[in-house]
Amino acid sequence: ESQANKRARLKRKLADELASLHQEEPHEHETFEEGRKQRARERKRLRQELQQNQPAGTSYWSEHSGQGQARPTARQYPEGFKGQMYPTGAAATHPAADELKKWAIDGCPVDAGPPWSSEQIQKAIERGPHISALAPDAMQAFRDEVTKKVEQGQVKIIAWDEIKDEVPEELKISPISQIPHKSRAFRTILDLSYALRYGKTKVVPSVNSTSRPTAPEAATSQMGSVLPRLIVAMAQCPDDAVIFFSKFDIQDGFWRMINEVGKEYNFAFVMPTTDDEPLQIVVPSSLQMGWVNSPNFFSGASETARDVADDYAEAPIGALPEHHLEKGTAPSIEEMNRLLATGELDAKTRLRYLIEVYMDDFIAAAQAKSPEELKHISRAVLHAIHDVFPEGLLSPEDQPVSVKKILKGEAQWSALKEILGWIFDGETKSIRLPEEKVDKILAAIKQMLHSRQGTPFSEFQKLMGKLYHASIGAPAGRGFMTPLNHQLAKTPKKVWFRKGSPQRKALQLWKSLLLDVMREPTLAKELVPASPDFVGLVDASGEGTGGVWLSGKSKLPATAWRLEWPPSIKDAFQRGELTINDLEMAGNLLGWLVLEGMGVNIKHRHIALLNDNSSAVSWILSWAAHSKGPAGDLIMALAIRQRVQRASPLTPAHLPGELNAMADCASRSFGYKTECTADQGIDNGRVEETTKNRNKHFVSWCLFLQPWGADPYLVDTPFSERMHHITSFGGMVRQGCLGRGKQIRVGSVRTAITAIAQTIALDRGETPLHNEAGEYHLPLKLMLDGFAKEDPPSEKKLAVGVDIPEHCCRRGHKSTAAKAKAIGDLILIAFYFLLRVGEYTVKATRNNSKQTVQFRMKDVQFFKKRHGRLRPLPATASDGEIMTADGVTLRLSNQKNGYKNVCIHQEHNGRATCSPVRAVGRRFCHIREHTDDPDTFLSSFFEADARHGDVTDNDIRRELKTAAIALDYESTRGIPISRIDTHSLRAGGANALHLAGYSDREIMKMGRWRSKTFMEYIQEQLSTFTKGMSRSMSQRFHFVNVEGGMLKDITNTIMGS
Repeated sequence: ESQANKRARLKRKLADELASLHQEEPHEHETFEEGRKQRARERKRLRQELQQNQPAGTSYWSEHSGQGQARPTARQYPEGFKGQMYPTGAAATHPAADELKKWAIDGCPVDAGPPWSSEQIQKAIERGPHISALAPDAMQAFRDEVTKKVEQGQVKIIAWDEIKDEVPEELKISPISQIPHKSRAFRTILDLSYALRYGKTKVVPSVNSTSRPTAPEAATSQMGSVLPRLIVAMAQCPDDAVIFFSKFDIQDGFWRMINEVGKEYNFAFVMPTTDDEPLQIVVPSSLQMGWVNSPNFFSGASETARDVADDYAEAPIGALPEHHLEKGTAPSIEEMNRLLATGELDAKTRLRYLIEVYMDDFIAAAQAKSPEELKHISRAVLHAIHDVFPEGLLSPEDQPVSVKKILKGEAQWSALKEILGWIFDGETKSIRLPEEKVDKILAAIKQMLHSRQGTPFSEFQKLMGKLYHASIGAPAGRGFMTPLNHQLAKTPKKVWFRKGSPQRKALQLWKSLLLDVMREPTLAKELVPASPDFVGLVDASGEGTGGVWLSGKSKLPATAWRLEWPPSIKDAFQRGELTINDLEMAGNLLGWLVLEGMGVNIKHRHIALLNDNSSAVSWILSWAAHSKGPAGDLIMALAIRQRVQRASPLTPAHLPGELNAMADCASRSFGYKTECTADQGIDNGRVEETTKNRNKHFVSWCLFLQPWGADPYLVDTPFSERMHHITSFGGMVRQGCLGRGKQIRVGSVRTAITAIAQTIALDRGETPLHNEAGEYHLPLKLMLDGFAKEDPPSEKKLAVGVDIPEHCCRRGHKSTAAKAKAIGDLILIAFYFLLRVGEYTVKATRNNSKQTVQFRMKDVQFFKKRHGRLRPLPATASDGEIMTADGVTLRLSNQKNGYKNVCIHQEHNGRATCSPVRAVGRRFCHIREHTDDPDTFLSSFFEADARHGDVTDNDIRRELKTAAIALDYESTRGIPISRIDTHSLRAGGANALHLAGYSDREIMKMGRWRSKTFMEYIQEQLSTFTKGMSRSMSQRFHFVNVEGGMLKDITNTIMGS
């Protein structure tokens, strides 16, 4: 089932359930507004239920299969039908088709409440149009519009004198206004929410206030999700792909659907006229934009067209007939070049697309590789629109799709497109507000901050709406809203922003944020929650706060932290001036600052904060606090830090107190909770990396079970439910939902499940996942066995010869960049000393939880031969002495297998450049020239322009592959470039020793493989043992990958040499 069909099915289910709710007779007094909140809660409940049943990692993109059967057909309409909405073609078989046909023939049901009295009608007529509609140019523009509507049968004009003695029962009069518009001179607004007061207590109620709900709201409920879905879709898009956008506007959308016959008088208004003209009443027969039920009716039609567009899009490319408007969608030459360049990246990738509708705006997004694919989506959308909204029925010019906007380029496929008030960039996967909108918000903020007369409350309300809209693309802004919300709740006539007030501070922060957003657009991945890269557990008490940081998808040294509250905080808490909720929120902020202080790069990373305080979790979820204590300021500070670091959305979650033991121990470790000491002892008995991974997987397990309310320890859980939960979790881990979204191997799944089993065993002494024999229960065992069978065989990295490290060394030696020299020397050193990559580089993603400590300056000892024996050189020896040394020893303070203070020695092999001793010497002298810190890593480098850094594992990996390509390893050695990696140096060094005739024991000793004979300090005997080893290793042996025949036939190459 395609994603499009899944979503359509879910929408139909939602519509069915809402329809069943409306079968019950509403109370007579329940108007649309009175029942709005209850209906919204019910829709939210149903939506959340559907979301919980949605598989993890669901993509909003539909992948084109080409198997769709729907095709546009000739459109037929009932005899005498002259409307502008009727389902035909594929829309005629849509589940909503019967309802749409009723609306098209009989009109949309109207219940605008009880009839008005003659007195109310007379007072509304006397009120007449808004003053904006009485200006001569506005009046003329309105008359021209009405004349056109009369010709199309959408409006009738009645002289008041003809009906005043026999007023239609449904007649209600609302005022109209004429508002200047960007695309035309004026836009007519019928204010159906206007309530007219006259006398001391009398009121003419507004039409909206007395209208009852008559339209299904399921389609409208999709509207609020359109923008979030587009943003999530961008975040789900691969970094190297480009998204192209197109959009179509339905002009005069609501006018294309008629009101229930006889009920159109509910939407009448007075024609703007001069004093000497007779009074006329305008009665529109179509839906009016200002009516509360109109969006629900229209969305039912437009969402149906969207579903049909999805069906058409699944047809094979080229199978849809040409559409006469499709030329306006063709991409520009610049976009065409971008499209063709994208197509060359991966010609095998299928078309992926997303079609959305927001009321009358149809939006299409596509990851395409050819103009034909974009044209296919354009045809699908255009044919679907005309299947629901006919063209040319009232007149040859009658066109539902706005041709004017097509000519302006809005439908043209482009990677840069303004959509729903935001500029989407499909290349950088970012969004930003249009500059003119930001300028207007900044101008409004400036005016309010400088106003001495105060700001009218209505203007403040408008600004709040704009700020909430801006916070979609600048989420930190939501954290600034708490003091502004408090001001909004007071509903004063005027608002002041006095110096030092929280409201003034909030607006100033908004000003800075908007300027920052304009400088650097917000990436979609900054707006979309995902599996956390780092997980923090936080707790607070009256004595202090603390917590732990653990790895999520990214590596992080497991770190515990704590802080005792100063006396002033403790006293304020005792006096009741601060609540435990305030302290917990402060703990969350401090926990974030601890993560920053760890030196971790959290830009565009997802972070989870788990806390056992529901209020603190709720405050972060909504980025707002109802209390007037310090919570608002704490939220504001956390929002600022998140924006400064450009982190992705913070994911707070509630963790029951009994599961938050680690953070609980940290926060309550000031004078009590002695059991925490014992817990710490247990943790210290394990390797830090193992503890960290166990905690990470168990936290993920708790979050996974949260929607079902299941006990993470599986206490009293029936066997079938236990197996269902653990196998479902295993399947989610397998699909990469807790990692990078890619399927992982069975070993990683087994590790996650083992971590859960160990945690339950340590905490409860139970083994609910194992049988009496200590094996996994059969369902779990079968799942893991099945994964193992599906996994492809692993490919080990292959050894390289000495020519690659020598090539890298010479290449680096010729460069003027300090980093290039460092890379070349380190590769040569790694080969001769048989080093693991973590022993001589810094990982691109730092991970200090490993046992291995890489070489530092203080770990290097040079030797010089005197009287036939090696003598150590002092650390202060001159560069000349260092660069003529006869040997060098590297000391490992700790390594992977747990052995400490292991030494490795090599002697000079007689080569001026490609000698391990000379390479270490160059590293030593270079670093010593710039720093005297003995703890500086040998991977450090210092450029001439004062830049400095460390060589990473990725640098080594990249250089090795470059060298292998330059030396044509694939054809001459039969070794694919993909199987050359950092481990190839260690394997290559061992291979060179073996080919040189050294015994297995000697190789194990040099490589520090696990053996008791290896654990010796460097002595004269060891230097004798290694005498000549580097010289022998530097010999060239012509070895070939014997597996090469399976990968690439190199027989002729070898025979020719």
